[in-house]
Amino acid sequence: MKSSEITDIIKSLQINPNEISDKKSAETIRILLQIIEKLTEEVQALKTELQKTRDELNQLKGEKGKPKISISKPKSTDFSSEKDRKSHTPPSEKKSKEKLSKIKIDATEVCPIDKSTLPGDARFKDYDPVVVQEITIKTKNTLYLKEVYHSPSQHKTYTAELPKGVEREFGHGGF
Repeated sequence: MKSSEITDIIKSLQINPNEISDKKSAETIRILLQIIEKLTEEVQALKTELQKTRDELNQLKGEKGKPKISISKPKSTDFSSEKDRKSHTPPSEKKSKEKLSKIKIDATEVCPIDKSTLPGDARFKDYDPVVVQEITIKTKNTLYLKEVYHSPSQHKTYTAELPKGVEREFGHGGF
């Protein structure tokens, strides 16, 4: 039961301690009403805290908590016309041309056409560029032969160090 519901019920009882002739009973009713009000506030605070704790627990479990729904207002009522929304060049062509200018080309290969399939009057006009992107992952395993010396007089072995940047079994990788 919500605190507002409890308040409404108490008001509907129409209890006015000032109208009670017995002072002891009037004071008792005042105290009881204050206790009810205070307990109702505490229950509401505990419910709020419990919901926060449940949401946090669900979040720690990887679940989603209670959604926060806010009322959104449209930013603008200025909608463009159909003519303004359509552009002359399809978006895919725009993006690919912009993208091509930013891509570093490592190698260029010409793809020849089988000239026997062409008519006799066909003349070379241009190339149709197509960029193919690949990611290559290579291994570079190096065997380091660390020199090892032994001194019989000192009963000690001396071993060379690996080059700087090489630790245990993994190099710096050029990162």
